[in-house]
Amino acid sequence: MNEAICCMVVDDEPAVASLLAMNLQRLYQNMEISGLYYTWRDALNALRKQQPDILFLDISMPEKNGMDMLRLLPEITCEVIFTTAYTEYAFEAFHFHAAGYLLKPMTDVDMTTVIDKTIEKIHGKRLLKKGPSPAPHAQQKLGIPNRRGIDYVNTNDILYLESVNRYTRITMEQGELISSYNLGT
Repeated sequence: MNEAICCMVVDDEPAVASLLAMNLQRLYQNMEISGLYYTWRDALNALRKQQPDILFLDISMPEKNGMDMLRLLPEITCEVIFTTAYTEYAFEAFHFHAAGYLLKPMTDVDMTTVIDKTIEKIHGKRLLKKGPSPAPHAQQKLGIPNRRGIDYVNTNDILYLESVNRYTRITMEQGELISSYNLGT
């Protein structure tokens, strides 16, 4: 899947935020940075207007930390990856269902491990939003073993299955088939 992933970076150190954004774009061609924010207030205002797919959030910032900011956004739906130099916030980070926790300084391996899993999660959410595709489902076939071999039927044609001793009766609008396997197999 090559859909763009929209990210926002929040860090009170502009050089660190810029370095993270540069590394994200170097490692991921489909990564779009929607904004770099250096204060929790600016980030909060931006997140109230638009939510990215991934929020890279520094924990330790002046006045309010990253977790305090998230408490002000109970409706946030983006994936949050905490970026910090402190290990002691890790447990609390997972109360926010954090997608990841990256310790500064970050290596490419650490970043890609966390970000790849987060992107997979985002793609899964996107697929769920689209719903099932009716075309492939309409053409699914089921192989039904019997004494002569295997009969293939469209799954949409099956009305119901019924256990008959050690066999299975498959009832369809155009007739029945008896499988040499029982329902438990």
